[in-house]
Amino acid sequence: MPAPSSEVQNIRLSWTNDYKAGFFFVSFVDHFYNIRINFDDSDEDVELKLRSLPTVELVKVTRKDTNASIDWTVTFIGNLGDVELFKINGIETFDTNNMSKYLSGYD
Repeated sequence: MPAPSSEVQNIRLSWTNDYKAGFFFVSFVDHFYNIRINFDDSDEDVELKLRSLPTVELVKVTRKDTNASIDWTVTFIGNLGDVELFKINGIETFDTNNMSKYLSGYD
């Protein structure tokens, strides 16, 4: 039997114009605890915030920016194997038609 692998999840925010702003809330497994992620949070900021969730163990986060989107790639180091996807519980921006979210995961 192969050893469990590290789950990787990607959180993407995308915009339809050049104006980037806003934040969203994320939970994991226990949906009573939410963290706020701002569009301008660094990979280190998101990593610390995710690790503050009670059911998240050790994670590594990388951030990639393009003209139209921001991707945070989350690698679960402590929670091995198939884990539940993060849940995005809300999104706030001045122009809600301008911003969308996407969440995916694989191991």
